[in-house]
Amino acid sequence: MIDVNVQNFALCAQVRTVVRQEMLDALAQYDALLTPVAPTAAYKFGEKLSDPLAMYKGDLMTVGLNLAGAAAILAWSCLLAAG
Repeated sequence: MIDVNVQNFALCAQVRTVVRQEMLDALAQYDALLTPVAPTAAYKFGEKLSDPLAMYKGDLMTVGLNLAGAAAILAWSCLLAAG
């Protein structure tokens, strides 16, 4: 069972509120925001199994949208990875 600290929960809720408000402020100025969804091109299946930190970093850029509760559309990559 996870022990949820009330102070930590309150702090996280405040951070989420700030992220959401900043996203709403940006969307008030622009129709769309283009952001990266991964720090690198896709890696081969099973390539990063021995490096969980690299897999975590691959998902890190999607956290802001998730915290803001914003909808996102993943468009295909305009750049091709070498090789």
